[in-house]
Amino acid sequence: MKRDILTLLFYFSNYFKIILKENFIKTKNFTLLQKYQEYFFILLGGILLSIGVTLFLVPNQIVAGGTFGIGILINYFTGYQLGLIMFCINLPMVLLSMKYINKSYAFKTIFSICVTSFTVDFIHIVLKLDGFIINPILASIFGGVFVGLGLGFIIESNASAGGPAVVAKLLSLKIKIKESKILMGIDTIIVISAGIVFENIESTLLSLLTVFVCLKSLDIIISGGPVYKMVHISTKNPEIISQYIIEKLGIKGTLLSGMELDLKDDKRIIMLAIESQRIVDLKHLVQEHDEDSFIVISDASEIMGRGH
Repeated sequence: MKRDILTLLFYFSNYFKIILKENFIKTKNFTLLQKYQEYFFILLGGILLSIGVTLFLVPNQIVAGGTFGIGILINYFTGYQLGLIMFCINLPMVLLSMKYINKSYAFKTIFSICVTSFTVDFIHIVLKLDGFIINPILASIFGGVFVGLGLGFIIESNASAGGPAVVAKLLSLKIKIKESKILMGIDTIIVISAGIVFENIESTLLSLLTVFVCLKSLDIIISGGPVYKMVHISTKNPEIISQYIIEKLGIKGTLLSGMELDLKDDKRIIMLAIESQRIVDLKHLVQEHDEDSFIVISDASEIMGRGH
């Protein structure tokens, strides 16, 4: 076990030196401070991901997609340290694909792999934390939260946790299929395998729940979550309502021209983005001036541009 940790430390230190040399010194597009911030968030993401896998998923025989899912299954059969398994799966994939992907992306991915692999085994071997064998549903939820947040910090820093994500990126370039669809297919195979390996259909169902929670947590980091709402208002009094929206709510939007499906009447539609907590005020304002108005409200998970 000690040899496993020393091996990880060796690779970790050597690749960190490479990253410092190749990425920090030669990159001119970002300031040094911005680069340090990226690596800090990759470090934070790797730690969060490791906590989710080691303390919640492994003890309860739950897997998620990605290398950690494959690693959990191999660990179950072989008994080898999970972090070392993840390291051995991930690193060759990244090294073999370096000529096809951006070097900065590749080096940061290697850093992510080293952090995650080392932290997983550090928690288990050095800290001797065997995880929380708790209600399986709680384990799948909280495991998914930690893994999703960890992946979010890593991806937001323009890196990857390795494994299937790198394979999916390469395949998407070759066969012109969206990276997300390829990754979903790989993850589905991994999750279904959990039920077969553990001989328990609940493992598959709980793993699916983990993947769902993971994706939601990931979305919070990547897009900030549905803080804003996108609103479309179909009304007979667009000028009056637009004026009140600007004056009372201080919100600007866009007037769209349309037509009824029967092609008899013209329609004017107000389109705007508004904070979720102000939706009630907007609905009251619209209904006050046009009781027959038609309102469609949907999540706007990311807002960019002037004023946002």
